[in-house]
Amino acid sequence: HEGAETVLAGMAGSGASSTRLAAVEGLAQQADTEYLDIALAALMDPAPEVRHTAATNLEAFDSHSVFQGVMTLLCAHWPYVREPLGTVLPLLAGHLEEPMLDALESTSETPRWRMAAAFGLACMRSDAALEPLASNAWTDDTELAVACAEALASMGRADAAPLIEPLLQHPVPEVRRVALEGLGLIGTPRVIEPLKTLASKSGETARALQGRAVGILAGLPYEAATAALIEVMKKNSSMRREATHALRWRTGMDFGDSPSVWVRWYENVTSGRIPHGMPGQDLRDLPLWFGAFAPPPDGVASADDSPVSGEDRAEKANRDSMVD
Repeated sequence: HEGAETVLAGMAGSGASSTRLAAVEGLAQQADTEYLDIALAALMDPAPEVRHTAATNLEAFDSHSVFQGVMTLLCAHWPYVREPLGTVLPLLAGHLEEPMLDALESTSETPRWRMAAAFGLACMRSDAALEPLASNAWTDDTELAVACAEALASMGRADAAPLIEPLLQHPVPEVRRVALEGLGLIGTPRVIEPLKTLASKSGETARALQGRAVGILAGLPYEAATAALIEVMKKNSSMRREATHALRWRTGMDFGDSPSVWVRWYENVTSGRIPHGMPGQDLRDLPLWFGAFAPPPDGVASADDSPVSGEDRAEKANRDSMVD
């Protein structure tokens, strides 16, 4: 028994991934707490096949020991263990989900312990963790609140959107930022309205968040996102430049920063009076009369500011007719 432990420990520390893999495979026949540290250490191995095998073999160990060991690793080596452990924790859901839920909800545990539980539950995409993560994102401990918001947002689950949306009003800026990115990751039509509401608020001090909301709207493959960007132009003059750039990039059109012109154009599009390339279409495939493909770089005059040739004048007249 003692000799086997020494051999396995030596093999687990080998520079060759094939040898480390063989050591981890040997643990399947040695499901004893004496070998648990070797199995847990293998969860952080640089070789994905070693980590995967270690997680699979940990199923043979008792749940309490695995939970304590994984949580200790997360707390002791955070944030360096996020990438290696994040890929294998779903394989250990049977051991970890229930005790991690208990740890997240326990106010007697340290914030770091609860943060580790939040991360683990997010990796497992736990159905049961959605509500607890959302509620704990409002805790008074800022670090824990951010961790819970990150865990909830990182799942990218459409059914989490109703829980993430209120976090856009959170008093902690970092939680609001995480919530915003979470809605962008979800990317369903439902997220358009809260993104538009955030970006349209006149006098909002967190302009960086508003600008990011505009950027997310620009990339959503839904027609309603175009209408939302025009609405942002109308309601929030401080975001007009960003919304204009987003609309230029998104539609291939260039009507400047006048909301009324964009409104008339969009009304013509939705009424069927003029054709319109759907979001996501390669703008290089659009006819020339569809206008500029992108806003000019900073410091470079736009077409409206430059001398206009006879050919350019004709093209501009054609473009302007689209909003008459």
